[in-house]
Amino acid sequence: AFTFTFVREPLDHFISGSSEIVFRFHTHSNKERAFGKCSMPPLSCYTWAAPALNVTQRARAFIEDFAWGRLNSPCCKASRETELHIMPQTAFVMDALDGRMGTPVQRIDVIGKLESMQEDWSRVAAAVRGVPAQYAVSRQRFHKGSDADSGNTFRTAIEDLLRDDSSISSETRDAFCHQLRYDYACFGYIPDRVCAHASPEALEAKCPLAVAAGGTYVTVDGYSSWYSEQPMQPQQMQSQQVQSQQVQS
Repeated sequence: AFTFTFVREPLDHFISGSSEIVFRFHTHSNKERAFGKCSMPPLSCYTWAAPALNVTQRARAFIEDFAWGRLNSPCCKASRETELHIMPQTAFVMDALDGRMGTPVQRIDVIGKLESMQEDWSRVAAAVRGVPAQYAVSRQRFHKGSDADSGNTFRTAIEDLLRDDSSISSETRDAFCHQLRYDYACFGYIPDRVCAHASPEALEAKCPLAVAAGGTYVTVDGYSSWYSEQPMQPQQMQSQQVQSQQVQS
C-alpha cells in the first residue's frame, strides 16, 4: 500500500479546528448542554464553554484550556471526539503508525503540506497509477460557519489573540506552544505569531518520526504515545520553580 497525508501550519490548523468546535457548540443545543456541563461545577473539566463568556473571553479560555491539557483530559467524555479537531497533527500520524487508527500503517510514503499542495501532490501522482497529475481543488465549502471566509467572530478573536499575544501570560504562551512542539519539529514549520515569542525550552523536541530507506517515514524506536504525555499544570510549574529557588538558595 502507498500511504500519504497532508499537514498544515500548526497555528492555522489550531485556529481552524477551534473555530469549528465553538461553531458546533453554538449551533447544536445538545452539544451546548454537554459542553456547558463539562465546563461548570462539579466537573469543571475546562472553562471555554462557560455560558457567561463573551467571544474574546471564550477565545482566551480556549487557548488556556488547550495549553494546560484540559481539552485532552478524560474528565469530559461528551466532547472527546469533537476535540480531535485541535489535536496536533503529529498525534494522528503517530497513531496511524502505532496501529491505533484501525488499519495498520507500516510507513508513510509522503507527508505533504497544504501550503504547497500542487507540488507535493505531484509526488503522490508519480507513485500511484491512475491518480490525476494535478490535484483538483474543490470549490465546495465544507465549513461555511467557521472557515476563513465565514466572518466567524470567535475565529477573528482567536486569530487576534494568537497574532498579538500581549494578553496571554508567558507561562500560558510557552505551555500552548509546547503542545505544538512536535508539529514544528517534524514538519519544518517556523514558529510564528505567538510561538515566535515562546522560550526555546517550550519548543524543544526531537521528532518521533524517522526517515527510512526510500524517503518514507517510520516511528523512532522507543517513542511513547502522545496521549501518555500530559502537560504540566500551572500549579506544578509553580511548585517546580519554588523547589528550584530553594535548591539555588
